[in-house]
Amino acid sequence: MTTECVVFLQKDSHLRHYLPIIRDKPVYPVIYDRNRVVLSMPPIINGMCSSRSVLSPCIFGYLLFLIPSYVKLFICFLIIYLFIILFILFIYLLIVSFIYLLIILFIYLLIILFIV
Repeated sequence: MTTECVVFLQKDSHLRHYLPIIRDKPVYPVIYDRNRVVLSMPPIINGMCSSRSVLSPCIFGYLLFLIPSYVKLFICFLIIYLFIILFILFIYLLIVSFIYLLIILFIYLLIILFIV
C-alpha cells in the first residue's frame, strides 16, 4: 500500500480503525469504475459514488422508502393471497382434468366392451 493511502486512512477518524486489516498485505481488493474512481475497497470503505440515498436515481428504492410499513405488509399479504388462490385454482383444474380423463376412459372402456 502506498504511503499516501496509509496517511489518508490514518487521518480519517472512522477509517483508521480498519487500517490494520490491510496495512501489511501485499495486495488488497479495490473496485474501480471505468473512469478509475474508487467504488469500494471492501474491508475498509465504500465509495460515495456507489452509495444510495433518497436522492439516488433509483426510483424503486425511493418509492419503497416513501411507502409506510403497514402498506408494504398489506401488499405482501395480497401477493401471498394471490399465490394461494392461484395454487387452489391449479389444484382444482388438476382434479377436474383428472375426473374428465377418468370419465373419458370409462366411456372408451364401455365402447370397447360393447363393440367387441
